[in-house]
Amino acid sequence: MTMREVLSILVMLNNFFHDLSVGVLFANVMLTMFLSRMLESHRSVGDKFRARFVRLSSRITWGALGFIIIGGIIRTLTYRDFEWAEAAGKGQIAALVAKHIILVGCTLAGIAFQIRLSRKYRGPGRGEVSE
Repeated sequence: MTMREVLSILVMLNNFFHDLSVGVLFANVMLTMFLSRMLESHRSVGDKFRARFVRLSSRITWGALGFIIIGGIIRTLTYRDFEWAEAAGKGQIAALVAKHIILVGCTLAGIAFQIRLSRKYRGPGRGEVSE
């Protein structure tokens, strides 16, 4: 196996995990939002559980975002050599711009939601609800 083939495989794996991280971040934020709203009606049982879940969810969100950024840098640097399809030519640039506008919007909304929840559940006794 040549060095170029090894690099191609590594870039392909990076791209896979980069896309997977976007999905993990989105699914995690949606699950957190759903669970948080569901537990609103069960405050006696839900507050401590929700506070713990929000802390775990926050770690998942920030970890996924970190890999999105790192993987995105690698993907950007290797795009022309490993992903550029001559058949699609410059037409793919418009599609990439549209895709990134949508995904960045979803990611920023998810981050804002995660920050809001994390602040709400960062009480003095870790796990207490701060109103």
